[in-house]
Amino acid sequence: MDTKTKILKFVDHWLGEPICFFLACLHRITHPFHHTFLNAHVKKPKSILIIKFFGLGSITLASSLIKSIKTTYKNTKIVFMTFKNNSDLAKRLNLFEEIRTIDTKNFFTILYSIFSNLIYFSFHKQSISIDLEFYSKFSTIMSYFSGAKFRVGFYIRQFWRNSLVNVPVYFNYARHILEIYSMVGETIGVKVEKIIPSPIPVKEEEKTFIEKLFKEKNITEKDFILGVNINASELAYCRRWHKERFAEVINNILKEYKEIKIFLTGSKDEKKYTSSILKFIQQDNKNRVFDISGELNFGQYIALLNKLNILLTNDSGPFHLAKAQGTPTVSIWGPGSPDLYGPYKEEKEKHRTIYKRWPCSPCLYIYRTDAGYFCKKTTPCLNDIKSEEVIKTIKEIINSKK
Repeated sequence: MDTKTKILKFVDHWLGEPICFFLACLHRITHPFHHTFLNAHVKKPKSILIIKFFGLGSITLASSLIKSIKTTYKNTKIVFMTFKNNSDLAKRLNLFEEIRTIDTKNFFTILYSIFSNLIYFSFHKQSISIDLEFYSKFSTIMSYFSGAKFRVGFYIRQFWRNSLVNVPVYFNYARHILEIYSMVGETIGVKVEKIIPSPIPVKEEEKTFIEKLFKEKNITEKDFILGVNINASELAYCRRWHKERFAEVINNILKEYKEIKIFLTGSKDEKKYTSSILKFIQQDNKNRVFDISGELNFGQYIALLNKLNILLTNDSGPFHLAKAQGTPTVSIWGPGSPDLYGPYKEEKEKHRTIYKRWPCSPCLYIYRTDAGYFCKKTTPCLNDIKSEEVIKTIKEIINSKK
């Protein structure tokens, strides 16, 4: 977890909880007949606020729910609140009349964007607020200050939570996240018909950029393109499988299949970590391995995913983005659970997951506990996954395509 994320989580817990407790007490005093609703009965809501801060993949997964809300409430203004670095994806989904952002660049931009949004809500009160974060105090506070009469959020048995979230939704860890999001929709009278997210739109200039990139790398139609993402977001670095084992997979696949070309991907912040795998790549194979981490913007990356034959990845955002685009994936899971966040039903035919369940698995989604807490970040669940198993899975897909 990077420094910025640690600070955000620290502030959310140690500062957010007393603020939430204070607001809860104030709310109970000013609303002595406080009610908890199982459903938000609003026939014609003027506006609906949807809050999701963390995870490009999570926003992608929530898009089916949001699309159904927009279809059900055709004349309702849909407002989306997220971190600024998620705004490109939010705009591409074309589901929102307005996108409100929190800029996490530094302390001053955070404060400025918080107060500007609070001012916005003072003039534009929402009819319904839907908090899709898992028990975040900050998102709970923003939902409360939105002025919405009905505030939908996931249930936990805490005084502050039960006071500020008055339409609780059961977060059932035994169900897939897409089904959990569907349960959220049901609380406001929305039935999610198409539960699997649609592909993310790509602009023509972004497609052209990837075509030029392939031409520069001498990629032809005969080549088999394997994308490799060795990264995981700063929310839980312990989801990263060992890069040495990623290298073993790459070396083995390139040795056996001469038509394969490999693209190493990642963001600018992940460039150093991604490039560090190159020292483990055999010299004879390096001319077919292209490190393009940090070189693509979001739209260009989505365009690349559309061109890949397979994406090999950790449990992270790129997995969900590739899945939305219909790109076959081989995903490696450790602290997370593929039953909760992995391929859903018919998607399993196209997307392979590799997962070793330990007695403490999964540990990523537990309230008040960081991923890797019980094993002190040693992740035996990932250590148990050998390169031979990943190689075998990739070869099965390659041979089936042949």
